[in-house]
Amino acid sequence: GGPNGLINVKMLRNAEMHTGAFPASRPNALSSVLELYQREGRTDKFGGNFTLGATDWGFLLEGPMGKKSSYMISARESFSQHMLKALGVPVLPTYADVQYKQVFHFDQKNELTLTGIGSYDKFELNIDADPTESLLYNVGYIPEGKQFMYAGGAVYKHYLDNSYYTIVLSRNYLNGTAQKFLDNDEETGDQILDYQSIEAENKFRIEHKIMRDDIEWEYGVNLEHDQVLTQNASIYTDRQANSEFLAYDTEFQMLRYGLYGSYAHRFFEDELDFFAGIRLDGNTYNAEMQNPLKQFSPRLALTWHATNQWNFNASAGIYYQLPPYVVMAYGEGKDLVNQDRLKYMRSSQAGLGVDFNTKEGYQFKVEGFYKKYEDYPFLLLDSISLANANANYVLVGNQPADASSDGRAYGVEFQVKQKYHKSYYWMLTYTFVVSQFADVDGSYVSSSWDNRHIASVALGKTFGKNWQVGIRWSFTGGNPYTPYDIERSSLQSVWDLNRRGLLDYSRLNEARLPVFHALDVRVDKQFNFKKWTLACFLDLQNAYMSPIAALPYLTVEREGETGAPITDPNDPTRYLTKIISSDTGRLIPSLGVLIDF
Repeated sequence: GGPNGLINVKMLRNAEMHTGAFPASRPNALSSVLELYQREGRTDKFGGNFTLGATDWGFLLEGPMGKKSSYMISARESFSQHMLKALGVPVLPTYADVQYKQVFHFDQKNELTLTGIGSYDKFELNIDADPTESLLYNVGYIPEGKQFMYAGGAVYKHYLDNSYYTIVLSRNYLNGTAQKFLDNDEETGDQILDYQSIEAENKFRIEHKIMRDDIEWEYGVNLEHDQVLTQNASIYTDRQANSEFLAYDTEFQMLRYGLYGSYAHRFFEDELDFFAGIRLDGNTYNAEMQNPLKQFSPRLALTWHATNQWNFNASAGIYYQLPPYVVMAYGEGKDLVNQDRLKYMRSSQAGLGVDFNTKEGYQFKVEGFYKKYEDYPFLLLDSISLANANANYVLVGNQPADASSDGRAYGVEFQVKQKYHKSYYWMLTYTFVVSQFADVDGSYVSSSWDNRHIASVALGKTFGKNWQVGIRWSFTGGNPYTPYDIERSSLQSVWDLNRRGLLDYSRLNEARLPVFHALDVRVDKQFNFKKWTLACFLDLQNAYMSPIAALPYLTVEREGETGAPITDPNDPTRYLTKIISSDTGRLIPSLGVLIDF
């Protein structure tokens, strides 16, 4: 996850976010479902666009291919590493991606869609930058790595008078590596992290959707073959400051299978919308997950259109999702240690909401929700829920685990907006949320994403001569975090291997970061020509350079000339340590051009 999306939004037609009563056709989702719908390429003539910004460049080409087919192809490549290197950022990411879609309309009843996406990511350390305290800390423990992924598939649709069939074949592939050497010196051979994970998923599903008057039926089945190969060699330091080398080389294959059905009906002259669906899912990873009846997943939703402006909504459901592959693949030697202990993660949730819409484009919406999580992975070495593990560029979940963690989340979401009207639009959103997971004693504590308050204000306006300005102000409550275990981290034997502060999980998420707020501004100017357009933009992220609330660093005192850690004069087995703030809060400007033809 980062600030740059993998998918080119210019190829999208629509996006739908489901936070309750998920579509029964979508398996393996716990809290929400985001569905992205691509548009078709142009059928009239060849066209496209070219984009050049401060951090990347790219193009999109589209057009007809014969009389019954159209295509789109997009590619992007970053060069942000050069700007970030000049700013002294410790990690220099680069990426490249390509996206393709082609649609064949054989006749009015048959169509075939081919789609694919691929990317290559690489992150290196900025070891030549000015050696500030924060940079030395970050390059001391953050690994370097690469990631290659692709996803592709074919979708065939056959249309009948009141229904249509959908057949989907697809494949996902991910190959990620990470390495770390002491002092970032590969020639010494002192490697403290060597990790590779290969994940391949081959999927098939068939669906049938029937539409008659105010009724919609849908049912389908899915079958999937997964293969996961993991090689890991890494350092783990326990609470007693004992360090051990975790090494394993595991592989597992499994079949996933599922079926679903759903029913939707509009009653009382479209005044009441009713939706009900069920899913059954299973897999061959272990005996616990094989029986689909154990993953019986019902969902229900009602919408009452009280008037032309007022709508009342209610939803409830039970959903299941597999644990992350990194937990499923953990092992000792070639043995899968967690295989007999894991279950599908389960979420039981309900929501109530109301929205009000006007003819002028104003919309007001408020919704309350409650979500109960069960059978979440609990990490046995750290004695914490996976939900409370801090990634921080380090592997998360590669340790023994079971399915004993529980959690909950509840809150209210508020939104009011004005759709584009008379040259402007605006939107205000606010969410209050409490997110908690049980600790080793069974008491609920804040999860790592328990921000409590999340708000944003967005405003856009168009002016004469094709000028447009957009601003967005965002506010986020401080994340909880676990304080450092200074006694353990200061030991020379511990620091020399980890090069970072270790957390004191007996004080799980007791501390909280300051709130974060920032202003983003974008200005666009478009020039129209006979057969093409030129758009120039200026984008300012974090315009008033607000400090980003991030986990502070526990680092060592260093000698001025050599940068070597200073030994504690009162205890020769330890280093002198100190807490420093993270190096954040930069203004990130971006200039660019977009050519459409």
